[in-house]
Amino acid sequence: MMDLRERVESEIEHEGDSARSRWRTLATERRAGHVARTTSLFAAASTSGPASARVLREIRVELNAWRYIERLIEQLTPGYNAGKER
Repeated sequence: MMDLRERVESEIEHEGDSARSRWRTLATERRAGHVARTTSLFAAASTSGPASARVLREIRVELNAWRYIERLIEQLTPGYNAGKER
């Protein structure tokens, strides 16, 4: 993930808004994948009785990845200011 972040920052620095738009599109597509996988994992956990430790671990990993992508999308928004209060 750190490599991805460095690549995004470097491309935005050199290419500007076109890179920002491209990365935002890719991150949005990744988000859709995380939503689909998380939905599937929760469905599997709910239909198979008590969820196994493996399924719960997969859900946690998927949610963490999804959160990372959400942060990336937020930071790719033009005018984003990391120091600004939310």
